[in-house]
Amino acid sequence: MSLPPWKLLAEELDRWNAAGRRLALWLRDDDAVAPSPALDRLSGLAEDFDVPVLLAVIPMQARPDLAPALRAMPQLLPCQHGVTHRNHAAATGKKSEFGPERPADQVDSEIAQGQERLHDLLGDAVLPVFVPPWNRIDPGHASRLGTL
Repeated sequence: MSLPPWKLLAEELDRWNAAGRRLALWLRDDDAVAPSPALDRLSGLAEDFDVPVLLAVIPMQARPDLAPALRAMPQLLPCQHGVTHRNHAAATGKKSEFGPERPADQVDSEIAQGQERLHDLLGDAVLPVFVPPWNRIDPGHASRLGTL
């Protein structure tokens, strides 16, 4: 009988620990917009295990009460998760907020507005990381992120 994947992972990490090896990792949580019991649990786990979590925040959905909550959660590191998290793809296509069918100037303007909204809400706590919803962004749009 084969072991479940999590059991195999736990055993491998135990072997690493016994050999004095460390595994550096980070976690990501998506779609943050407001304080919640789930966010509290995530923060507690991050603190207990001293593991930072990249918190992908949807700028135009984020509520003002997220800011004071995150100030008390230092292991949760906010970044920009799209703008509105709205699918613009054709009905037959894979979901994407920033697909090839969208004009570059419109995409750039929206991303900049989202960035400004997050900085207004969360200040310097926002990391310069862009996480596209559904992990999809047209390569042409992605190529301009550095300048945004």
